[in-house]
Amino acid sequence: MTSISCPPRADLGMCFTRLHAATVLASPRLWAFAKKSQYLVALIFWGAMVMLAATRASAGVYDVGIIPEAPNRCPSGSDYLTIYMDDEDSNNQSSLSGWVGAFNQHRGSYVAGTELGFCRVDGTKLYNLGHKNLINWGTGNNPNNALVGAYSYSVLKLGTECPNSSKEFMLTIDNEDTNNQNAHTGDISPNVSTRNQKGKTFLYLCMFTPSSGPSMSSFPDFGGVAYGVFAGRTLPPSLPGHTNYWLERGTVISDDEDHNNQNNLNPPGGASTDDLFDFAAGIDNVTNTHFYLAKVHNKVMSCAKQAVWWNGTQAAQFDGAHCLLKFEPAAASLFVYANKYYVVAKPSHDCPLGAYDGANCYVRQMPPGGFVYQNNFYAPAGPGKSCPVGSAWDGANCYFGSAPWGTTAFIYAGNFYTTPKPSCIDGAYDKVSCYVGDVPPNTTGLVYANGFYYAE
Repeated sequence: MTSISCPPRADLGMCFTRLHAATVLASPRLWAFAKKSQYLVALIFWGAMVMLAATRASAGVYDVGIIPEAPNRCPSGSDYLTIYMDDEDSNNQSSLSGWVGAFNQHRGSYVAGTELGFCRVDGTKLYNLGHKNLINWGTGNNPNNALVGAYSYSVLKLGTECPNSSKEFMLTIDNEDTNNQNAHTGDISPNVSTRNQKGKTFLYLCMFTPSSGPSMSSFPDFGGVAYGVFAGRTLPPSLPGHTNYWLERGTVISDDEDHNNQNNLNPPGGASTDDLFDFAAGIDNVTNTHFYLAKVHNKVMSCAKQAVWWNGTQAAQFDGAHCLLKFEPAAASLFVYANKYYVVAKPSHDCPLGAYDGANCYVRQMPPGGFVYQNNFYAPAGPGKSCPVGSAWDGANCYFGSAPWGTTAFIYAGNFYTTPKPSCIDGAYDKVSCYVGDVPPNTTGLVYANGFYYAE
């Protein structure tokens, strides 16, 4: 029997044709049947090609994969794709550190594998980051210039072409040989995840470098989501003219196959030394694969929800990261509890009952046998249920009065006292703290830099 296999990057239509022809020609019976059933064979082949064309059309010529902040947090209408790599079983050194977005590792007694997560987006919105004249190209060593990797980044290729003069690189990652569990979800082509060849992952990436094509001054918004790219190993100098595009950085290390490792980087034809250095600023796969990740865009929130406030409603505005409701004075201490915003109450000299004596509210001298019960002042009655002036018989004792709302009755040095009523810089006192407002439904309440926020 003739045997034909498809290489990782083969054109699927051509590969299907070759496999079909090889199978038919290798069998006289199938060849005879095919001649009699040529219309059926043609119909089946045509249907397969139509399905393939539809898949390609939906993919988009310049589609790429960006790294969302968490699994499945993609723009509306965008596919979430995963590539799972079975890591080395022996003495596993896989790890995560810093900002890693939707990348994660499956852990047991050791890291079993590394999962990469991507959102499919239109790559034509991406361009290089400019700063061409502020880079040490080749052997340049101007201390005022950046290494080229400080302005280079890569994204996963998911279409048929890399967009806007970006350069295509192909990465071979040699995964665990024994009982390999490589897997993927969604349409990851042209990338390939295979369990044969003892388990390998073939990643195609589009690298943007300042060396050619139009540039952009900031990363574009994709449906308001936070996302990252392969980048961040190198930072630009903190000097005039330079821009640090990496909001947060992290590293994911996948421990690849130890025995006869076949990791490989296949650069495009004519790639320069600078190109190779640029690529290594995002991914380095000598023996083990180091994915350098950089968050480049924060989530954009609508902040349309108003909060119920102690004295009405409070609108919010987006501050570039979260929805700001209100800043409080520097002296205020803010917190969120049970989905409500609070300010810590402050001591005051306010005495609704009695007079402030420098520490508390003096009410009166305590009568013989006086006591406090349930925040009320009492004393035992005299003969015939008689009560001192300023009190009244309540059926059990002589009642002298109650500590006002927000204060606490107590006895000190033979006198009746109350605590002063706490003051609120903002909000209304609720016997514990100063209630300011409610966290809007289906959001998360936050406090930052003396401001009340929520995250959608």
